[in-house]
Amino acid sequence: MVTMMPALNLPPESKVPPRLGSDPLPQDGQFRVPTLRPWDRGSHHPTYTMDIAIRSMNINTLADLHGLTVIPQIYQMLFHRTREFAATVHKLVDVAPASWAEAACLLVDWGVNVLRHNDVGLERFLHSQRESLYWILDDALLTICVDQWDPPSSHSTQPRTSSSSIPKLIAWDKATAPVTLALSRASDLLPIWAAQDLQDWERWGFARSYTVARYMTAGWFRRSTKFLHESSRIYEIWRTLRRWGGGQLPTELATVIMEDVAKSEKLPMGDLRLHYFPKGKSRAQLI
Repeated sequence: MVTMMPALNLPPESKVPPRLGSDPLPQDGQFRVPTLRPWDRGSHHPTYTMDIAIRSMNINTLADLHGLTVIPQIYQMLFHRTREFAATVHKLVDVAPASWAEAACLLVDWGVNVLRHNDVGLERFLHSQRESLYWILDDALLTICVDQWDPPSSHSTQPRTSSSSIPKLIAWDKATAPVTLALSRASDLLPIWAAQDLQDWERWGFARSYTVARYMTAGWFRRSTKFLHESSRIYEIWRTLRRWGGGQLPTELATVIMEDVAKSEKLPMGDLRLHYFPKGKSRAQLI
């Protein structure tokens, strides 16, 4: 017995409404995620709901295929290991204070050879995860440098004046040369890392037209690099002032000149420790 298919009551072709740009089944037969128009992006719009459903479909399977499900575990391990390493470097500086610069360079080496090792795949991490790892190293290096510029033991014996934070026993530019050189060499790799991080963002559709690659590595030793630049410039200005007049320039006049130069170059004056570690400010306010 042959069963007849029921007749389909199709409207004439002239009465079929034209397909919208957000239609998931376009005329060419190629399935694609709907492209929503600005007025379609309300949660009540069915096309918007379908767009969300398609994008979240099989997301766990997709994450497994690309190895993303192990990122949280790797991040937690790196976070704790990096904190332990930073604390170890601090202890090394306490044990061998004369080699503080060489010890500080170990923090830069950790960032280059451990965090940015190809097998770690830091470009797959969330931007906030990368920034938190950078912060640990940056904060540790900044603390070491500030302690050398303005030893903590001097706080109880020296009054805080505009020039009290100037190192008087060492040539600051020579003392910080190993650290500055290590940061300079590592900075040559920043464009490569930034491009990798941005490429991964673009791969998953996170990047926007205004996203700039250099922002991806903006937290890389940002504060410690700024401190080294500013402190070296302040030391250079003070050294120049001391040489004027065979070292006979009055301290009051030298201070006024220093303040004018610092203001024109937008350099911080006074206690640099309080400038970089202000009391009562959270980590988020210092970033």
